[in-house]
Amino acid sequence: MQVTKTPPGSFTPGLGYVATPTGGTPPYTFVAAPAPPNPPGVTISSNGMSAEIDCPPNTPPRTTIHVTVYDSSQPPVSASASHTTR
Repeated sequence: MQVTKTPPGSFTPGLGYVATPTGGTPPYTFVAAPAPPNPPGVTISSNGMSAEIDCPPNTPPRTTIHVTVYDSSQPPVSASASHTTR
């Protein structure tokens, strides 16, 4: 399973990005990765197929957001992704 980000490249805090897994068994569960910790205020809004991920507009440039995605198979398959603010 892999996680892709739209739009590609770094993202602007306050505008966010969409994370979409490929492979695995939907629906998917998206969580903030436990380590390394994300900055305060990271939000993840999922519909089970993709998730919008954002952080507050005042998040410093080059801050990395870490997300883990789990599929619904038993046992679950996971994939992690990290994306950086501009």
